[in-house]
Amino acid sequence: MAEPAPISTTAAGGRESQPQPGSPRHRAGPLKSKFVWIGLAVVVLTVALLWVLQNEKDNTKEDITWLTMAETAGQPPGAFTRLKFRILGSSKRLWSLYAAAHKQMSMEASFLSYPEDFPPHLPLSVQTFTNADGMRAWVLSAAEWSELKARARDRSLVAVRMTTMEGQESGAATGPMEVGFLPRVQHGKFNLRVRAVWAGDTKSDSSSAGTASGWTTITNFALACRALIPNGGALVVDGGKSPVAGGAQATNYWFTLSAMAIDSKGDPKK
Repeated sequence: MAEPAPISTTAAGGRESQPQPGSPRHRAGPLKSKFVWIGLAVVVLTVALLWVLQNEKDNTKEDITWLTMAETAGQPPGAFTRLKFRILGSSKRLWSLYAAAHKQMSMEASFLSYPEDFPPHLPLSVQTFTNADGMRAWVLSAAEWSELKARARDRSLVAVRMTTMEGQESGAATGPMEVGFLPRVQHGKFNLRVRAVWAGDTKSDSSSAGTASGWTTITNFALACRALIPNGGALVVDGGKSPVAGGAQATNYWFTLSAMAIDSKGDPKK
């Protein structure tokens, strides 16, 4: 004798038969669930592909790639980015998980001044990169940077230190100095998009186009590049001789940017 079909009681207290296996109503649930999972998979794959393409675009084969100032200008965050950080900022737990998945680093940027006939000693084995304007740059290892830094303490004009994480655009401005960078991680090194400017006021002569007070602002140093720096190492840049209005002696401005991976407590990681 065949078993009776299972029944269920509705809210009204009546009875209705359950959908039989193979019926359209029975297939609707699993089919809908299948489409949901396919949609989620498409979204995840799309986001992953965009992330890979962005990283490939920003990757560099050379230790230093010269850029224009326009290429280093920060772009306002899009709607998706704003929404992402709004959600992350609403929960300490979510932010902790996000920060734990991204490498954190300590950055130190400095402007220095050297006499033209007494530049800093750089290892001869380090490759020199020169742009069309005569600006020269080097990438130093952790050991090379430690040695140079010890000798350059009395040459520093101004220095700033910042803590940030990969993928987060950061910057600082103090006095005549302005610096900004976007750090990423590429094969164990820091891929940094760097923008650094030193602009000072100087007294204008009667024929120059200065301000009403007789002073004018001169950009003495303007750097735009992408640098691949090892952990604990540094980017060192010679801005060349900067002319000064009024016939004053030119000044050689140098710029350094070091990067060190740190843990959640701020201690250096090797």
